Amino acid sequence: MKGYIPLEENVTSETRTTWRLPLLQKVFNALALIYIMLSMPALLTLLHGRISQPYSPVSSLLTYESQPLHEESEALKLHGFVGRPEDTEENWRRLLEPMNFKATQEELQRANIDIDEKVVRVSGGGYVGVLSVYHELHCLEALRKSTLRSFYYPNITTDHEERTIEHLTHCIEYIRRTVMCHADVSVYTASWIADSHEHPNKDLVSGGERVCVKWDTVDTWSRQRALVKNVYKVKPGPFEKNLHPS
Repeated sequence: MKGYIPLEENVTSETRTTWRLPLLQKVFNALALIYIMLSMPALLTLLHGRISQPYSPVSSLLTYESQPLHEESEALKLHGFVGRPEDTEENWRRLLEPMNFKATQEELQRANIDIDEKVVRVSGGGYVGVLSVYHELHCLEALRKSTLRSFYYPNITTDHEERTIEHLTHCIEYIRRTVMCHADVSVYTASWIADSHEHPNKDLVSGGERVCVKWDTVDTWSRQRALVKNVYKVKPGPFEKNLHPS
């Protein structure tokens, strides 16, 4: 028929693209749905095992770095915490210097601490705060001094000995729980260092690394908020017997 134009000749490339889009969209939607369905079990497992970190006024400041997992004894001495007490005492003292910090009521409440009359208050307002890491370091310091008791406690009494044992067993248990809580699963191997009949004859070695908090961040924050020894005073607690001595 004159003037008849086949239907295919009326369909431009633009028209063909237009009607193909819904089909492509349907294919994309189907693939996306399949991906979501396949990923859902893994996502639910991840969310189920995730526990939010407890509040700390330092958390947002923390940064991390890689450190060698293993260091030889000579390298360890360079840190200043291994050796005779005369050579290391000052380093341990400075490390624990900012153990107590001045905490606000809001910080303690956000850390789920109930503020009652027993919570230690300090002069000028605020409360005694201690970051958990300093509790752990304090316990290590107590174990260190006990190991070197002839230097630190040359005239220890029986009563002091009993109190020290009670404190140290608490510290050992606290450190045990902390080490297992923050389990470092980096890998060592055993290496011979002497004949098998000698003691010691093996040592742990590794060329690996571990991820660590940059200690300078914690130290700097703690010193800025530190309750300096012999400067601040604690307010009397509810068990004081002589608040108003005659």
